[in-house]
Amino acid sequence: MSDAAHNDAAAKNGADASAAVVMGASDAEAMALAAGVMETIVQLALKDVEGVAGLGVVKGRRKRFGSRRQPSAIEVTMEEDGAIVDLHLTVRYGQVLPEVASAVRQAVGEALATQVGVAAKRINIFVDSISFE
Repeated sequence: MSDAAHNDAAAKNGADASAAVVMGASDAEAMALAAGVMETIVQLALKDVEGVAGLGVVKGRRKRFGSRRQPSAIEVTMEEDGAIVDLHLTVRYGQVLPEVASAVRQAVGEALATQVGVAAKRINIFVDSISFE
């Protein structure tokens, strides 16, 4: 389903065209996900990663002019060849950061591939803080 066809279909149904992700090579294979579904899958995948204390606090990022969305600790952008995931995390003190980042990439990539059938093209990890608890 082309972007234009998706936007037309969303407009007819009264939905916000930007609030869905459409995947699939043809109309018969298309699947639409509500805004936030991919982010929820990513967040749940993070729960089992050793060393991740939680989501980070997004500092210094301003809301884009005219945008109603606030900056989020998890941002998923869909491209034709896969998803780009930006994660802002809090990591537990004493953890080896490259190992935590590798485990996060593996868990998130597997979750997206298994649950949605989307390859993770790139997973960018930003360690915003360290937890001493």
